[in-house]
Amino acid sequence: MVRTRGLGRALGHVTGKGVGRGDRDDSDDASQRRRPTASARRQRIIVTAAHDELVVPAPDVEADVFPDDPMEPADVEDIVADIPADTARRLLRMSMRDFRVEVCDDIVERLERHLSLGVVTPGSSTHEVIEECLRMARSVTQDHLVYVRSRRRRRTDQ
Repeated sequence: MVRTRGLGRALGHVTGKGVGRGDRDDSDDASQRRRPTASARRQRIIVTAAHDELVVPAPDVEADVFPDDPMEPADVEDIVADIPADTARRLLRMSMRDFRVEVCDDIVERLERHLSLGVVTPGSSTHEVIEECLRMARSVTQDHLVYVRSRRRRRTDQ
């Protein structure tokens, strides 16, 4: 099948203007990106080029240190960290807990929206699972308690 172009395009090449365009439309001056035809796509050749460029190592540069500079390395080394490691770990745990609570809050909103749309039939197993997830997520967001509830599954293949 041959790809043909419309009459407006053909007349546009002859007259210098496309059919339906005014004398000074903005699109006349704009360069149009033309897609290659199917034959041009088939004629593309994949070329692998070896990039053998010389790597010039960067010269070692020493920093200028002035004795009256307030950020002298000795001053930096004299600073003692006032935050104990336990406090840093506790802060990290608290931020992770807050993040988990926010995630649970987002889950509650989405599940409530899903139930309010009436997509799930009340009384179905899907509805019961969503209600149970809502109960668990609400307890996390209200009490700010993050826990993982797990059940042991019995092997039935023995």
